Amino acid sequence: MRTCYLQLPVEYSVRNTDPESVATAMDQLLKTALSTPGIMSDYGPVQIGEFTVLPDESAVRHELIALLRAARAYVDTEDACASNEHQEAVKLQEEIDGVLQAHDTQYPHRCQDCGDQFRDDQVVPLDQVKNLLERVSPGEPMPSGECPECGALCQPIKVK
Repeated sequence: MRTCYLQLPVEYSVRNTDPESVATAMDQLLKTALSTPGIMSDYGPVQIGEFTVLPDESAVRHELIALLRAARAYVDTEDACASNEHQEAVKLQEEIDGVLQAHDTQYPHRCQDCGDQFRDDQVVPLDQVKNLLERVSPGEPMPSGECPECGALCQPIKVK
């Protein structure tokens, strides 16, 4: 027998559930469907495993950007380098800065709660944010939108 992996995108509300709970529900749904006599008889012997939650693109991107920011901070603290090492460190700083600037330009909104970053077309626009004026205290900067994941307010990222 051969094995293949099928991908199934699932949209859900973080206010109501989490990916692991959705996977558990899908396992139960599949188990119920497969209990129907003859449902897979046209396909020969088929073994179906459990649903597994894979890291989504934004989670992976978030982790990579966090690693880059940490690497940038580390390079900043290495001030006792030899001159050729210092030149390499400066070059690395410039490369990391370029990647971070490109990322922040493409994803200019950061959630105040979950910390993820979003494109303009992903955040809930200010004119659609409920109770906006009640959620922003006097003297606080005006948010740039609402997080599509957790519903908290997003702040604009200042790109250098």
